[in-house]
Amino acid sequence: MVFEYFSSEAREARKSRREARRRAAERAGLEARRNWLAHEYELLSKHQDIADEFDVGFVTKRGEEVLLVVHDLVLIETRSAGARYRGKSMGATVRVAKGVYLRPGVHGGKIERQPEELKEIDVGTFTVTTLRCMFAGSRQTRTWDYSKLVAIDYSAVHEGRPAVLIPVENRQKNSGVVVTREVLRDIQSRLGFATALHAGTEDRYLAAWAEDIAELNAEIAGLADP
Repeated sequence: MVFEYFSSEAREARKSRREARRRAAERAGLEARRNWLAHEYELLSKHQDIADEFDVGFVTKRGEEVLLVVHDLVLIETRSAGARYRGKSMGATVRVAKGVYLRPGVHGGKIERQPEELKEIDVGTFTVTTLRCMFAGSRQTRTWDYSKLVAIDYSAVHEGRPAVLIPVENRQKNSGVVVTREVLRDIQSRLGFATALHAGTEDRYLAAWAEDIAELNAEIAGLADP
């Protein structure tokens, strides 16, 4: 038995089984991603009746289609963490007005602004439509119109959780929502399409998705059992 376990034939058989399991796991992962992409592609190609417009907490505009509704998300907003005076001598710094600090007897120092912090504002429903994003909570509401959009930051993190920040023009504080990784994927998909639709580039957006699906199909075919 020991001889059989360590024989070259047995080693090759174990190696083949491990490789087969690895290929099967990789194939399953690729198929799951392909299936999700294909489902999204089919929905976004029509982009009508994807979500229930009566579930969003506000009245939609004429011609506005609801693309995504997510409940129980946390609204966050950037807030200043204040400032501090850095000088070479000892002594107290006195705040005499908003943004103005006085430190008697100290020369050559400077005010250092602290990095902005993300503050939780409310919990509510986040909605992506073909015209805007909306948040409706028990205390606060926010609207992000695509016509005023500056950027979308999908890389934000709040207390170890992924977040989406959506800065817009004429608003000093950036705001967004805290999400899960699964919800982040859905928001990237639907919000990406919505902004492409607003810019008139939805055909290129969908074409890129079709290319990704085709590439995944080719990878899956390459992992088929020999």
